[in-house]
Amino acid sequence: VQAMGSFAKAWSQLGNIAAARLAAPATSNSSRGILQASVENKTGLSRMLDSTLREGHDMKTFGLGTAASLASVERYARFTAAMYHVYTAMESSLDAAKSPAVAPFWSSFGGDLRRSDALALDLADVAASPSSHPPTPATRDYMRAIEAAGAKDEEDGGGRLIG
Repeated sequence: VQAMGSFAKAWSQLGNIAAARLAAPATSNSSRGILQASVENKTGLSRMLDSTLREGHDMKTFGLGTAASLASVERYARFTAAMYHVYTAMESSLDAAKSPAVAPFWSSFGGDLRRSDALALDLADVAASPSSHPPTPATRDYMRAIEAAGAKDEEDGGGRLIG
């Protein structure tokens, strides 16, 4: 049995495999197929708030986490379901808000910022649903924190839910 050869030869062979995979048609349930079929779903204020995301997160870490969520349909479904549960908790808290700091904002921009319905449709695209991926303990903790912020806003008229 002969050894593979040099690192350069192995690297070249890996490159040939990657090139062949990229040249092959993407299937709708592959990570590449999901990315190719995706469309931008943010408009108006939601799109402008993306700058807040970039300023408030380490985008390298955030990007790696997002890329990992696209590694398979199952990971994509888990990630999207977690986002669905978080957005549902947030939207429910904002819908119920009477705080003078929150209610006018949500009344004006809630239509642009809602994501839970779009996330449910994204899950349906990969034959999944929110109920097929219940919240993890970490997601439940995040949902409870959102609900607690909403309750505190109601107590003191604050605006924790909006920033």
